[in-house]
Amino acid sequence: MKRFHHPLHRRGMTLVEVLLTITASTMVVGVAGGLLHRALRLEAASRGALQGERTALVLARQVRADIRAARTVACTADGLPADVVLRVQPAGEAAIVYRAVRGGLVREQAIPANRIAREAFSFPAAVRFESVRGDGVVSLVGTGGGEPGEGPPIDIEVVAALGAGARLGEDQP
Repeated sequence: MKRFHHPLHRRGMTLVEVLLTITASTMVVGVAGGLLHRALRLEAASRGALQGERTALVLARQVRADIRAARTVACTADGLPADVVLRVQPAGEAAIVYRAVRGGLVREQAIPANRIAREAFSFPAAVRFESVRGDGVVSLVGTGGGEPGEGPPIDIEVVAALGAGARLGEDQP
């Protein structure tokens, strides 16, 4: 007597079914991997942008405080050395110099015992800085990034009002 096997009561899978299952699983894993890669790249870009924002805020506070306390301020147009973006001379203290370096700015101030205090402001993209003077204000402007491989676009403008009695464009030693 012949037995009739219903397709739902089979034991095991055919080779074609196994290959189809493996192919479908591979496609799902491939799509998930691509999405994960995109998500990680987006997260890294947003982390870089956030770092740039934080650095810009700290830089803005420091520049404004330095310019408010300044007796004299020299800007890019005042014939400063090529790497110097801004030079601030506070009353009774050593000059504060903002230098352009690869990836940001460095604030330098001479302190006692012939030492120099340095504070670096680094950005995730190459930023070009310049300082501009106006009517009783000084602006520190930085632009960069946005191109492939340069990181997120960065546009910074810090505007600071001069303190009472401060002068612009004075000859600096």
